Amino acid sequence: MMALFFIYGTYLSGSRLGNILPSFSLSCTRVMWTPPLRESFSYPFLVLQMLLVTHILRATKLYRGSVIALCISSVFFMLPWQFAQFVLLTQISLAFCFVLMFGNSMLLLSFFGNYLG
Repeated sequence: MMALFFIYGTYLSGSRLGNILPSFSLSCTRVMWTPPLRESFSYPFLVLQMLLVTHILRATKLYRGSVIALCISSVFFMLPWQFAQFVLLTQISLAFCFVLMFGNSMLLLSFFGNYLG
């Protein structure tokens, strides 16, 4: 988690000094001191997804590998945590997660699923 914040802070700021605040912020949150919860396993993939979205938006040309990595990171974000679909209301990997979670109807009956229907 700390490594992802380090990389994301460096990427956003454009310098190695830009990672100090994000890395320090993680140590001040409850994530470091709570027992592992389902959302704790998903959180690193959310940060990875934010990094990939930032990279895609900054790139001058859209690469297929970046989009595939974004989809994979959002799938790994959604699989462990049952309420992840509320965080990712507009993501395209919802149908793939529905299949991987053996037809969990809560994914399609949530606010996002009702929005699609």
